[in-house]
Amino acid sequence: MKNRPWLALVGGTMTWVGFNFVAGNFGSVMSQGTIGLTLPMEQAVPVIQLFVNNAGMMKITFWMQLGSLLGPVILSTALALSPNITPRWAGTLALLGNLIIVIFIDIDGYMIWGALAVLIGLLPLAMKLLKGQEPGVELSREMRRSAIPS
Repeated sequence: MKNRPWLALVGGTMTWVGFNFVAGNFGSVMSQGTIGLTLPMEQAVPVIQLFVNNAGMMKITFWMQLGSLLGPVILSTALALSPNITPRWAGTLALLGNLIIVIFIDIDGYMIWGALAVLIGLLPLAMKLLKGQEPGVELSREMRRSAIPS
C-alpha cells in the first residue's frame, strides 16, 4: 500500500492537534466541578449549561480532542501495514492496544492492558532505533542474495 506515509502524517497531525486541545482545555474541564462551589447559583447554572450543552467553542474543542484518541489508532494502523518497519505482530499489537484504550476510555483496569499492548508492540521499533538502524531500509532476502557475488 502506498498510502502508509500519508496515514502516518494524518495520524501524527491528529494526535498533535488533539493533545494541544486537551492541554489547552484541561483547566476548564477540571474546573467544572468547582463552578457550583465558587459562583452563586444564578451565575453557575448558565456556565454549567455551556459545558453540558457542548455548544460553540466547546463543541469545536470536543471534536478536536478526539484526535488525541484517534490519531494514535491511525498511526498504529500505518505501522501494522508496514511489515518492513516492524514485524506484523508488533504493529497489530500496537493497533489493538490503542483500540482498547479508545473503547475503554476512563476504565483504567482495561486501559492499562491497552497501554501494555502498545508498549510491547512498539518494542521492536524502539530496539531498531536504539541500535541506530533506520526502520524500513532493510534489504529483502532477494536483494541481499543478488548483492552477494557468486
